Amino acid sequence: MELLNLDNMKENIQELQNSFLNSETGKFADQALDEGLKYLLPDLIENQVIEIKDAFLKNGFNEGINQIINTAKNTGEMVKQLITGDFKDISKINEIIKENGILDGFSKLIDNIVDKLKEKNIISENIAELIKKGKSAIISLFSNNLENLYKNQSNNLSKIEKYISKWKEGYLNENFSTMEKNFNKLKQTIQETIPVESVLKEYQEVENIQTLIQNNGNSFELSPEEKELATRFVG
Repeated sequence: MELLNLDNMKENIQELQNSFLNSETGKFADQALDEGLKYLLPDLIENQVIEIKDAFLKNGFNEGINQIINTAKNTGEMVKQLITGDFKDISKINEIIKENGILDGFSKLIDNIVDKLKEKNIISENIAELIKKGKSAIISLFSNNLENLYKNQSNNLSKIEKYISKWKEGYLNENFSTMEKNFNKLKQTIQETIPVESVLKEYQEVENIQTLIQNNGNSFELSPEEKELATRFVG
């Protein structure tokens, strides 16, 4: 994930959030399709299942997933609940997954592609019927993956808050080693977390001060202007 300049953050944050969700959701949808087809079609050899999955991909599966995310009803609300920590409650996660239309869209996408593959004689009518009747298994795998994604994102945001707090403690104690350790953890976790404007702003503040001190030979003897910048952020 490329971090944003503060000046253009507001214009790009929604785009970054959608890009992150498209990437992660697409990965989990692909995994659910792969495992689900193997479960539903146990009598087929592995290569035949792979061919059917490839046919899904070639006939609009990934594009369909991106469209589902881009038109999901409550993406903004989901991000808000991640920030406030509401997603620590599994019932909240289930609720928003059901309400935002992602699972309904996923179900329709499976039906549409199965119909298309049957019309093209890529799969038989019997295979098409097996997939449609058993698609709940694929949807369930996808839903479980989404739950884990949202839980992990909520946990990441909690970690970020902890790392920033510990980094500030390191600064106040003039302990560069503590600052560096928590900054590196923060940087890694940021890369794995959905972009949130307030979080990115805090990260950039940390990064600016970290760079100032590092470029000063790890010395906390900063100029009055630099000291004011750091003090204003750390508090």
